This record gives sequence, C-alpha cells and structure tokens, in this order.
Amino acid sequence: MMKSTKRTPKLSIVRREEIDISTSVGVVLADLAEQGKSCLDALSREMGARLVEAILLAEREQLGGAAYHPRKGFKKWSSQGGSVYIAGGKAKVRVPRLRDENGEVKSRIYARLKDPDAFSEHLLHACLSGLSGRRYEDVFSTAGEAFGVSKSSVSRKVVAACTRKLKELNERRLEDFEAVAVFMDAMHRCGEVVMAAIGVDAEGYKRVLGLWQGSSENTEMCRSFLSDMESRGLALHPDIIFVTDGGTGLNRALKDRFGKDLKHQRCVIHKRRNVESHLPEMYRAEFDRRYNNAIGMVGYEDARRELLKVHEWLEGINTSAAKSLSEGGERLLTVHRLGIPALLRKSLITTNIIESTFNGLDAIEKNVKRYRDIGMFKRWMAAEVLHREKNWRRLDGYAEIPELVEKLREKSMKLLDNEALIA
Repeated sequence: MMKSTKRTPKLSIVRREEIDISTSVGVVLADLAEQGKSCLDALSREMGARLVEAILLAEREQLGGAAYHPRKGFKKWSSQGGSVYIAGGKAKVRVPRLRDENGEVKSRIYARLKDPDAFSEHLLHACLSGLSGRRYEDVFSTAGEAFGVSKSSVSRKVVAACTRKLKELNERRLEDFEAVAVFMDAMHRCGEVVMAAIGVDAEGYKRVLGLWQGSSENTEMCRSFLSDMESRGLALHPDIIFVTDGGTGLNRALKDRFGKDLKHQRCVIHKRRNVESHLPEMYRAEFDRRYNNAIGMVGYEDARRELLKVHEWLEGINTSAAKSLSEGGERLLTVHRLGIPALLRKSLITTNIIESTFNGLDAIEKNVKRYRDIGMFKRWMAAEVLHREKNWRRLDGYAEIPELVEKLREKSMKLLDNEALIA
C-alpha cells in the first residue's frame, strides 16, 4: 500500500490548505498589493509576519504554479530573508523567490509592505498624537521581533515625512477651490512668523491654503502670502470675507488689495484678549460678560449700541483698554452688518478654525527640546494642519452659506473713513 504524504509549506506555520488560493484569490491579492499595510496593521507583528509569509507563498504559487508542478517558464528558487512594516514596526519574514526566463520575479505585495514611506507615515501619525521619538520603541507590542527602531532612525523617518508634507502643502494647487471665506492667523517661533490660511467653500468644506514664513507679520510678508496663494490658482476677489486676528500688516495688505470693497471680520476672541491685557484681573470677568453680550446681539445696530456701552464703561476704568476696543470696533461687526444667520455668524466671527489647529501643536512641542530653526517648526506645522484636515467636518452653519454668498454680492461693505468704534 502506497504511503500517503502531506506536505506542509516550508515558509510558514500556516498550513497551505488554510489559505484560499482559488481563482478569487487574484482579487484579494490585488487589494493587498494596494492596501496591504492597512489590512495588516490591526494584527500584531508576530501573527502578521506569519500571515505575510503565507500570503507571499500563495502569491508565488498563483504566479508560478503549485510547488511540484510549476508553470512552464517558471522556476521556484528557495527563499531569502526580508522584512516588512507591520503595525508600526519592522518585522522579519522569509520571502519566497521565483524566476522566469527574464530573471527574478518581484513580489508586488512584498514591495508594498516594504515601502519605508508607509512606515514613516505611521511614525508621523504617532508623533502628531503626542508621542515622542525617544519613546517610540516603548509603544511596540512585545509580540514578535522588531528591528530598525533606534532613536536616530525614528528621527530621520519623521523628518523625511514632515518634509514631504511641507512640500505637498507648498505645491498644492487651488484652481478647483472657490473660497467664500478665508481665515488667516500667525504663530511666532524662533524670532520669526509662520502665517496659516484656511479657506471655506460654498458647501462648507475647509481646505488648508498654505503657510508663509516671514521675519515679522508685516505688510510685505502678508502681500507675498496672498500672491503665493494666487500663483497656485486661488481666485481672490472682493466677494470673499476675510477673518483675521487683526494684525496691522495683514490689515494693510488686505486694504491695499481690495480697497473699500474689502469684507473683513476681526476675530472677536483676539480683540477680547487685547482689551483684557490692559485690564486688572478684577475687571476681566465683568468685561467678558458685557463684551460677549454685545457680540451676541443679532442686529448690527443693537450690537454697536452695546459695544458703545462697553466702551463707555471701559473709559471709566482704563483708557488704554477703551482705545483698544474702539480701534477694532467696526471690524468686529462685519458679519452683523451683513445680516448673516446666527449659526454661521458664530463660525465666522473668530479664527478658531486655525486656533484649534495651532493648539494641536502643543502636544507635539512638548516633545521638542529646542527648535534648531524656523524650518523645523514649519515642517511640524505643515504635518499637523494636513493631518487635521483629513478629519475636518464642514463648517458649522454651512447650510446658510448660499445666503451669505448672496449678501456678499449684493451688499457694498464700504469702509468708514474712520474704522474706530468711536470716531
């Protein structure tokens, strides 16, 4: 009686019979070639490495035929050591080899899982979540053997990933984006300024429009930033409402560009901080109450009347605080003058859309011992804003944007000769 034998795959503890290599496996392998890393990231590296070996073996048999019945023109050629990136780490695997008349046949799946850029993206995501490169090794699962995760290796990979993000942002084309509102704000680091701009379109979708670096937040720097966005295809016109922090350089650049047709909303939060910086601690809570009540008024006339009352109250306490409020008065009420509905108005009276992104940098910066230069900060900033952009929801009140568009086109927001609240 002939002895029955049953072969176990040489390269994996997973039995060949447990892997479906029917005709439908071609579709599965094609998906894995494109999305292999995301499919395997949920597994531990130990199980993932074994599964990768089994899949690589299945791919070889699909291409070259069964182990002892190779297709004509193909030859199985043992295996060699290799590595893939799985679940945030680099894991060792055995890679089956296959040859044809032209030489080595490369595995598409292995090439995809070995892509260092995919690993860099994972590292960058971890760092943007507040993880220091010095602690990255600590988060790896103890299951499986990992290598290539030294501090210097992590640092190089993260820097490379951030540099790609900055390049992507600097070269982003904007022809397909029709802005209804543009939010602009700046951060100061290393004695320089990095300004960010985020746009909102007619359907409420947000997009990062760019970053711009300068020695200070002066008029020339702001003009250059506007020109850069235009050079990449963004259409800037008077029917866009600009929401800014009120910096003098940016104000002047916008006025020079659009003149009396400018629709400019000053951030009410920045102005509140400016006024409070002049006030003793004992008066700040009362100022907040009065100020918020004025800004919360629905109509322009009502809001202006209440702001005048706040100004009068400040005059009796601190003339510098009163002057600061007066300086930004009319620009604080642009959305009121337009008659924008309440929910959308709340979204357009502050630069919170940028402030919240800046706040996300705090988690990153706690792991930065020192900035070597402003370029380092700019790389982190680009990575952070693009990381956040993926999860942005539409602007609150987006259903009211068509009404805003009509008002922007119909109303002439002529600047007053004196923009101060008190002429």
